[in-house]
Amino acid sequence: ERRGIFTYTASTVYAGLIAASKLAVLVGNKEESVLYNQKAEEIRNGILTYLYDEEEGRFLRGIYRDKNGNIIKDKTVESSLLLVHEFGVIDPEDYRMVNTVRAVEDRLWIKNGIGGLARYENDYYHKVSDDTPGNPWIITTLWLANWYTQVGLFDRAFQLINWVIKRKTQAGLLAEQFHPFTGEPLSVCPLTWSHSSFCYSIQKLNKRLIEDKTPDYVMA
Repeated sequence: ERRGIFTYTASTVYAGLIAASKLAVLVGNKEESVLYNQKAEEIRNGILTYLYDEEEGRFLRGIYRDKNGNIIKDKTVESSLLLVHEFGVIDPEDYRMVNTVRAVEDRLWIKNGIGGLARYENDYYHKVSDDTPGNPWIITTLWLANWYTQVGLFDRAFQLINWVIKRKTQAGLLAEQFHPFTGEPLSVCPLTWSHSSFCYSIQKLNKRLIEDKTPDYVMA
């Protein structure tokens, strides 16, 4: 959809290099392990230096250069910013992550409809109304739930997961996204990504509950 250097993409590269560093150790290649780790840290430093905006108080979607070579900030609020902590770039309770989550939830939550989290501001894909930032998606809502799980705010995590459960069809299927007012499934249904993300979120929450020793919450 667009070109540039993006926070989400850079975060995935960081996580990939960290994984490669660990794999290199397993196969006995310590030199490559050190190299991968060094490059990962360079990317992490770049993310925190150039892709977190102090003025906005949150991570940017990304940056790019205009035809004159000037760096332009893409300040669009988008849900993939919720994954910066998932890829290990930053602690989930770091103020930069907390500020970003607050901005994402405030700007992308469907306030005048069925709830759920849109992908990003002014999302045109299967657009229904100008009164919402976009349509609510399963995966984005679960990304938000995962952050609440990680920081130990389990009640909100359960609320978001229950929102997802309520979206399933009579056959137990989850769509990609939904009409923001009627709740009608839009685009693909079922979507494997929605189902796998749901399983991941449930497992993550259950593991966190066990670690936090909250047996009243733990799911069988």
